[in-house]
Amino acid sequence: IKDMAAASAAKQAEGTRDPLALANRRFGIMLERVAALPQVTIALVEGMALGGGFGLACTADLTIAVEGCT
Repeated sequence: IKDMAAASAAKQAEGTRDPLALANRRFGIMLERVAALPQVTIALVEGMALGGGFGLACTADLTIAVEGCT
């Protein structure tokens, strides 16, 4: 989430390109690559899974969360 705020600030400073859209697309590509891995992927979640952490938790083959995660 911090990266999204930084990308948004960079967009305002840069003016022409949309770094927020570029960051989203790059993260999406990474999630697609994780999902396509032949190895089993495991996500361990403790606390809140927000933003990219939630995306990674959803992409993993197995997600383990401690009691009380939101």
